[in-house]
This record gives sequence, structure tokens and C-alpha cells, in this order.
Amino acid sequence: MYVVHVQERQAHMMKTDKRDALGLANHLYNQLALGVQVADKAQLVWRAVPPTQASAQLKGLIRHRYELVGETTQRKNKW
Repeated sequence: MYVVHVQERQAHMMKTDKRDALGLANHLYNQLALGVQVADKAQLVWRAVPPTQASAQLKGLIRHRYELVGETTQRKNKW
């Protein structure tokens, strides 16, 4: 699975699925197969990998810490 940001279309161009698919295919081929560098970092394609078990646990801990910090701030503001 790859992550690609949506590009803004030029005003005079009509939307067609065929044109969009061809443009996306060319973009992916250029970056992944040919290794062409992009000038705009928003157009960079990278491989999305599923999270590891450790990162999933860390995400839960970070969320819990965020909630605790918010609760602490509310209690401080209450006084």
C-alpha cells in the first residue's frame, strides 16, 4: 500500500477517471521504478506499512498521557 497526496487540477482540465488513473500510474512508476526525485515534497510517495505491536502499544500510551495532561490542566485551571 502506498500513500499519495491528491494534486489540485488545473482549472481548464476536465475530470476523467482514465486521465487520473494514467497520471497516478505514471507518477508512481517514475518514483518507485525509476527513482525519479520530486521537487515538491507533497508529491513524495512512500510505502505504508502496518504498525508493529510495539508502536501500537506506544500509541495507546501516548493517547493516555495526552488525556492525563488535559485532565491535569483542567484541574489546575479550576483552582
